[in-house]
Amino acid sequence: MGERLRAVGRFGRGAGEWRLASERQGVCGTVSVVHALGVTQASGLRAWVNERRRVALLAMEPDRSAARAMLAGSVCGSKDAMARAGIDKVFAACGVAHLVAVSGGHIAIVGALVERLLGGTRLGPVPRTLLLLATTGLFVLFCGAPVSAVRSWLMCLVAFGSRLAGRRGHSLSAVCAVALGMVMLDPAVTGQVGFVLSVASVVGLCLLSPYFGYVLRQVVARPRLPARVPRPVRCAVDRGADFVRDALSACLVAQFATAAITCSMFSQLSLVAPLANLALALPFTVMVGAGMTVACLAGTPLAAVPLVPCDVAGT
Repeated sequence: MGERLRAVGRFGRGAGEWRLASERQGVCGTVSVVHALGVTQASGLRAWVNERRRVALLAMEPDRSAARAMLAGSVCGSKDAMARAGIDKVFAACGVAHLVAVSGGHIAIVGALVERLLGGTRLGPVPRTLLLLATTGLFVLFCGAPVSAVRSWLMCLVAFGSRLAGRRGHSLSAVCAVALGMVMLDPAVTGQVGFVLSVASVVGLCLLSPYFGYVLRQVVARPRLPARVPRPVRCAVDRGADFVRDALSACLVAQFATAAITCSMFSQLSLVAPLANLALALPFTVMVGAGMTVACLAGTPLAAVPLVPCDVAGT
């Protein structure tokens, strides 16, 4: 998080699979610290973001319950409490670990909230876009700038840039351009599992979502309600059915696109992932939205109010 440690220690390169995985990520080895000489804190914007993150984690109290541990992981990028409680292993076995790995879904929720807030203003397209990019960029820093979140934010930058330039958006071109740029700046990023899974899933969604969606529409028909059911109710049921099909299609595509990677790296394939993602979609959105509110109100007495829906959704 931007801090630098001066210390006396012993350097080791490791061995076996760990060493190979580390070398692919550009990590030379580890240092076992014997004596710490000093710590240089982050400065400027990074220092302010780190302090807000520390205050938010204190307000969330992640060790208090499983729901708050998930909140700290999905909003602040702090998974220590989840690891202590063993929740991370449960999420991985169920195929929903991406919910607490900050990525495109989190950026989309932040962007939707900011756009809703800016919707009542008189700002033009350019100031609104710049504010949206700045807010989502601060969120990426707030959660520790994981590579999947950086990839998602850069895709937003490309998409909004093309919109302002008067060109149509193209998700596949955006993800390819962003991935190529990140690899050129840091070739070792290809050794990080988060980057590989993130790019593979987005490319799979861009290429295969229409086809998977069509198959599901043909296989799973909309529920037929009696004619006496009011039209608003029928419309609501149809929208709900479309949402279920779209969410199920996205999950199946992402799992299909990343199956070869996850099976080779983790030696497991979750069979309940589609249903688990479908069941957690709404509680996850509520938790992330409430958690961001907690982060904004952290340090004030009002910070405890948004934690109530978080506990309920987490339960």
